[in-house]
Amino acid sequence: MQVRWARNLKLKDVEVIWDKPASDQWRSALRIEDARDVELDGFSGRQAGAGAPAVEFTNVEQATVRNSKAGLGTTLFLGIAGVRSSGIRLFGNDLGAAEVPYHLEAGVKSDALTHLVP
Repeated sequence: MQVRWARNLKLKDVEVIWDKPASDQWRSALRIEDARDVELDGFSGRQAGAGAPAVEFTNVEQATVRNSKAGLGTTLFLGIAGVRSSGIRLFGNDLGAAEVPYHLEAGVKSDALTHLVP
């Protein structure tokens, strides 16, 4: 699923299950770009393509990811890119199945992400 140029986006209880991708082009289960005020609550899934995060944020401002779960086989749960990415909060997620819970790409400020532990 791909969303671009959104404001006040709320996604609740989204689950992505990949059987066998029909296309080598498929990568992330959820990709959000150029968005502000995003709430992702109850996401469950993993990436389709090698090297892609399960959830990809690019230039996302003011976002909360909570009550979400990395699916088995997740290499990277949340990838954050874009110099405008900021105010992203992780809270109450089960990311134990992910090899890497989150990663900030080059150019993303180190304080763009806050990982809150309940």
